Amino acid sequence: MSEPGILPQPIPFGKYYLLERINVGGMAEVYKAKAFGVQGFERLLAVKKILSSIAEDEAFIEMFVDEAKIAGQLSHPNIAQIFDLGKVDGSYFIALEYIGGKDLKTIFERARRIGEKVSIPRVCYIIMKVCEGLAHAHHKKDAQGQDLNIVHRDISPQNILLSYEGEVKIIDFGIAKAQGKTSQTQVGILKGKFSYMSPEQVRGLHMDHRSDLFSLAIVLYEMLTLERLFLGESDFDTLEKIRKVEMSPPSLYNPHIPKELEDIVLKGLGKSPDERFQTSYEFADALERFMRNQGYYYTNKDLAQYMKEAFNADIEFENKKFEYYKSLNLRPLDGSQSVLTTRPNGIGKELPRSAEAGLSWGEEEMETQIFDRIEDSNEIDDADIVYAKDANATDEVPTVEYDRWKSDLEFKDEPAEPRMRGSQPTAQLPSVEPRRQQSHTLQGIPSPVKKKNNSMAVIAIVALLVVVAGVIGQRLLAKAELQIETEPESVEVWINGEKVHDGPTPFVWNVKPGQATIELKKEGFVPFKLTEKLNAQTYKLNETLEPMVRSAEIMVKTDPPGATIEIDGRKLEDPSPFTIKDLQAEKASIKVSKEGFFDETREVALNTDRPNSLEIRLKPERVALKVTSVPDRAEYTVYDGETRIAAGRTPDTIKDLDATRKFRVVVERRLYDSWERVFEPAFEKEATLEASLRRKGDDEPKTVATSSRVTRPDPTTTRVNIKNVKKPEDTVKPPPEKTKPPEKKPEEVAGTGILNIASKPVARVYIDDQDTGRYTPILNFKIKSGKHKITLKNPEFSLDKTYYVDVGPGETKKIINR
Repeated sequence: MSEPGILPQPIPFGKYYLLERINVGGMAEVYKAKAFGVQGFERLLAVKKILSSIAEDEAFIEMFVDEAKIAGQLSHPNIAQIFDLGKVDGSYFIALEYIGGKDLKTIFERARRIGEKVSIPRVCYIIMKVCEGLAHAHHKKDAQGQDLNIVHRDISPQNILLSYEGEVKIIDFGIAKAQGKTSQTQVGILKGKFSYMSPEQVRGLHMDHRSDLFSLAIVLYEMLTLERLFLGESDFDTLEKIRKVEMSPPSLYNPHIPKELEDIVLKGLGKSPDERFQTSYEFADALERFMRNQGYYYTNKDLAQYMKEAFNADIEFENKKFEYYKSLNLRPLDGSQSVLTTRPNGIGKELPRSAEAGLSWGEEEMETQIFDRIEDSNEIDDADIVYAKDANATDEVPTVEYDRWKSDLEFKDEPAEPRMRGSQPTAQLPSVEPRRQQSHTLQGIPSPVKKKNNSMAVIAIVALLVVVAGVIGQRLLAKAELQIETEPESVEVWINGEKVHDGPTPFVWNVKPGQATIELKKEGFVPFKLTEKLNAQTYKLNETLEPMVRSAEIMVKTDPPGATIEIDGRKLEDPSPFTIKDLQAEKASIKVSKEGFFDETREVALNTDRPNSLEIRLKPERVALKVTSVPDRAEYTVYDGETRIAAGRTPDTIKDLDATRKFRVVVERRLYDSWERVFEPAFEKEATLEASLRRKGDDEPKTVATSSRVTRPDPTTTRVNIKNVKKPEDTVKPPPEKTKPPEKKPEEVAGTGILNIASKPVARVYIDDQDTGRYTPILNFKIKSGKHKITLKNPEFSLDKTYYVDVGPGETKKIINR
């Protein structure tokens, strides 16, 4: 393993060791910390301490204490547990459960960045677990059995954490509302993130637990669509959108969202609290019922597998750091004594906030991101870790600040007038050493010969050696401090080939003087790399990473082939099928055209991670219709509206029909019921319409009984000459010839059935190997009775599935692909 650099030194804080700062907000900062108990008991937790800049503000202190008091009463698997509320050197802190994982904001941004497909079961499972946590908080009672009426008031993606073990946790009750809390919200003051407020919260009206459910419905909408719901050009615009509840249905952004789920989202976003779900239980039950109806089954194991696959590199890096901290001989501390009076470099500094840009998230009063639970970790060699003792006792040297590192920058070996950082009292730190000591050989000073005349000279030489050794030792202990700030704000920082940080910047790191290679990495951006010789001084690196321009390719196929292709208005020389390469855009407009067919245009989202494909079936401008019947030689008539445009006897073909029109086809035959259908041209140049005629039920004439007595005809009876009747159906029909009985064919009793087809994901439907040109869902599709082959295709999701179905006359059959 290459040398990872100098890890920050654990800082005693009350009865805890602060290992590293993992986040900072407007009100507090959060550290990964370690606590000790008897018999070698150890616990990894998070310590949230109020910032020194607001430590004297009574209002903030009250809010901070209220958070601990409210959350401390809650004990639920889906709420981050509070362990301790204390005060060290006048600074309040909260010790809370350490959750190794990522917040939903990070999941959202990663999914958008890499074009990840939305997993509806995963999103529903996460929201259901948040509902369970909120239900516990909303219905919590005090010791006397009185409702606490807790309202979180800041439900947002930043405050929902997913652990690497598949747990879902609600955090940050910093502005929660509860019965009997100390701090009160002033009139006209809005608390929370604007984009996730409820209409009543925006208007400053009374809020109850249903306000949290509105905020959670916003989170559900955004995770299903990967689009921000209420985000205006300014805070005022955002608040106006929420007040009016201006939104588009989620299926507009994600057509794969079933209607049942969309109804749940829209109900959760009801403008009035009475229009929403009334409890968290009701919200969760609706999602659970939807999951059951869709046949979805999702557990924490599935979520854990997703998290570990998505953030494998982060887990590895945290494991490596954890092994290092595990190797230190940290001693239990006396919590009654304040031991922290100063901050080391890179810990406890209040960092500047970066400006919002692009798909921004509203700033929060405290983003409690608590990183990376550590389980079984990889072995690490302690000798690879370089530890900085007395980090606060190095020389303070001038800071070199510039936007980019410059190879021609002059570095001084030593500052002109170094001054020690000893002007402020420093805390006495316990002895901290790696478990395995490196061997060092110290050259001792030979004992001098006792001579009276040389005693003073010997003392002077020893004193000189001590001074020289001190200077050399101090130079050896001196470190180069890197202060790194980037845009985008969250990046991976690699120094000398080792990842030392993955998260928000500004970030401070100490490294040995000498040759150093600094790399900044972020998925979707061009990596930054610089190698320079560093001296014992402070360097500032401000770097804006360039978005990575990744190319995509798409295969365009048409039916029929040989069509002309245009992409974003640019005509290509090669006809279809053709692969278009080196596309730099995220979307493309593709138009195909062919003589005799209508032009087709598609808006395509391009995926740079894999080849894209587009299949377009062209619709002809003119079509031919072949009309057949069973039995044949029936009279047919074709109407365009009320106008008869063709007539004849089956089988026959009508050519040159306008493919944009609908035609009514009537088939008639003596002794059979009339047959009528509407023909709507689709994608076939020649379509076939077969009429299955049904014999009339009363075709046989009634037989009159005969007798031996001859009767005279009634003089009032009118004689009918059958030969002169032009329309036999209007007269008494003669009996059929007995010598030629009609041949009964199976087709004569054939009818039609109904077919309903649904698929997840959406698919194109082929019936008996013929492309219908339609996509699922298809409802009430009339189909000729009999056996049929149904094929569902979607190349994007590698779907190519075939079903065989036998539809009886008047029967309805369903095909559902999941």
